[in-house]
Amino acid sequence: MRKGLDETERRTYVRHSSAQAFESLFMAICWSGAEVAIKSFDATVLVVTLITMAPGIAQLVALFVARRLQVLGRKRLLHACALVGRAPLLLVIFIAGPWSFLALLSLQALTMSVVIANWNSLIRVNYRDEHRAHLFARVTRLGALVSGIGTLGAGIWLDMDQTAYHYIYPIAAILGILSLWIFAGIDARRGEHADDDPDGEAPHFRDLMRTFFGDREFLQFEIGFMLYGIAFMAISTAKPLRMAGVLDLPYATLLGSKAAFSLAMVLASVAAGSLLNRLGPARLASRAYWGLTLYCGMLFLTTEPWHLVAAEAWFGLVMTAVHIAWNLGPVLLAPNARVASSYMLIHVALVGVRSAIGHPLGGVLTEVTGDPRTVFVFSAVFFSLAALTMANLARRRELAGRATAVGELAEEAEVPGEASPRRTPIAPD
Repeated sequence: MRKGLDETERRTYVRHSSAQAFESLFMAICWSGAEVAIKSFDATVLVVTLITMAPGIAQLVALFVARRLQVLGRKRLLHACALVGRAPLLLVIFIAGPWSFLALLSLQALTMSVVIANWNSLIRVNYRDEHRAHLFARVTRLGALVSGIGTLGAGIWLDMDQTAYHYIYPIAAILGILSLWIFAGIDARRGEHADDDPDGEAPHFRDLMRTFFGDREFLQFEIGFMLYGIAFMAISTAKPLRMAGVLDLPYATLLGSKAAFSLAMVLASVAAGSLLNRLGPARLASRAYWGLTLYCGMLFLTTEPWHLVAAEAWFGLVMTAVHIAWNLGPVLLAPNARVASSYMLIHVALVGVRSAIGHPLGGVLTEVTGDPRTVFVFSAVFFSLAALTMANLARRRELAGRATAVGELAEEAEVPGEASPRRTPIAPD
């Protein structure tokens, strides 16, 4: 474990690691729902579109219910999410059709906006600035390793028995419940380093909108993520329709490619935390989006199982950077920790907006053209636009940082012998 951690960070890291291992495997199985629906239920494009868009749409719930639910307190709220959103997946053992499968996955998705907001707010409080990126990358690495092994095993099991989902999803539900129970047991930091309260009251909707439109850098950051997200959501719908539907690749390849994705994240996460510290969230995201443009080309050319495995391995390398920027970017852009939870709540909720746009676009383009590869071309264009947007933001922040530093030097030069109060310059992205 890294030197210099205080007792709160060490205690949080141990529980965070174990919770993330269960959480990553649970979410990996849930994110395989589209492939299972196509191969085991012969689901239509409509059902596949709804399954893939459910997690994103559910994020909109964060804007409208967070304030009312927050009265439960963080721990009770996480317990409620485990029982309401995850326990029902135990019923997959009885289902026999795509619509009931969709209903249970959607119920799980509805609770995720609350889970993510609480999860990241606690990490923001309990991990100090100088250690947060490193610890988050280490936990991500562990989660990716566990989910990769688990999804590969699930794929092999499903190839042996296409009805094995009756058992795989209830097992995943139990792991998901354990994850939230463990995380709910972590106490929030109190004292000199705690200037944010994850158990505090959620902000009003109008306050969130004022925050969103009042911070130009954060607004541009979210525009970049909106462009990226629309492309990402469209691919999330078209990819299973192409790989599981048109190409009819085996489960071992479909879920095994997810394992390649996860294991690639393990390798990339070694450097992801330091890259965030060196490049900043905007420049890191920009470079990752150019990588996603290449990923679109790889998907377009995929015809064999190994093509998909190679594409997903590249996807994992690139998405590690996106994952770090997505989770930590808003809290790094926030002017102080007290409003960091508001920034994250807006950030999470906007996933629902781009999901409402991207997933239907992916489904409609596939239906109209008869070829999911059309979506890969569309997404490549949007990833490129997102990369340019984030690069522009990075340049603006870098120039602002230099201007701040020059201004401080000028102030010191004007008043010899008096040191002007130091402000931390904006870190270049």
